[in-house]
Amino acid sequence: DPLRQKQCIVSCRSPNPLPCSLVEYFMTTPSRTITELLLLISGILLFLHYLPGFHNLKYLDKVQAGSLSAPFTMYFNFDKALLPLILLCCIPALFTRKPVVNAPPHGWALLIAAIPALLWLATKLGGLAVELHFPNWLPAFIFANIFFVSLAEEALFRGYIQQKLSQWMNPYFALIMTSLLFGIAHFAGGSLIVIFATLAGLIYGIAWMWSGRLWVAVAFHFSLNLIHLLFFTYPIKSFITN
Repeated sequence: DPLRQKQCIVSCRSPNPLPCSLVEYFMTTPSRTITELLLLISGILLFLHYLPGFHNLKYLDKVQAGSLSAPFTMYFNFDKALLPLILLCCIPALFTRKPVVNAPPHGWALLIAAIPALLWLATKLGGLAVELHFPNWLPAFIFANIFFVSLAEEALFRGYIQQKLSQWMNPYFALIMTSLLFGIAHFAGGSLIVIFATLAGLIYGIAWMWSGRLWVAVAFHFSLNLIHLLFFTYPIKSFITN
């Protein structure tokens, strides 16, 4: 309404600009919400590789890291790499904020120890087996896993989803819900992968919650994936015997 806009301008020039600030806030909040929703939907579609126009490079095609490992394919997912940039438009504190919860004494040491403990548990459940690897494609794996996997996934699940949920509910409930969503996102790998990803999500979520730094969650995520590749069957144990 032009008349209200003029009134707003006048009130801004007055000694008390509060009415204008309130009007501007309520006028812009719906548009911000819609924009954020559209950006979030776009980010999820990128995560799922549903947006057209991207030709992700297939770097490895059905290779085996070792004789006990199941074949896997690795892409350079350029669409997922855009996720942090898109989500940064939604939440300025995506990369850094105050810790949600202070770490308890020796908490970080226990959290670091949880990485090999989780891989050991996956071995006991039959999903993995101990198998040493040092493949010639390791540098490409490191690059792809940092930028196209760990950073992209942590930006979505910890930087955005867990951070948003922590604003609306108890941070521990937010941690559990985000970890469950992270596990469900890996449903294509089967039930064991869902369980493994959910437990890994708890580790990454705690790392973010204690630090408030996205890069810390990314470091935990990448470290687990790298240890997994170097010392265990990757991505899972092959259940086909020759």
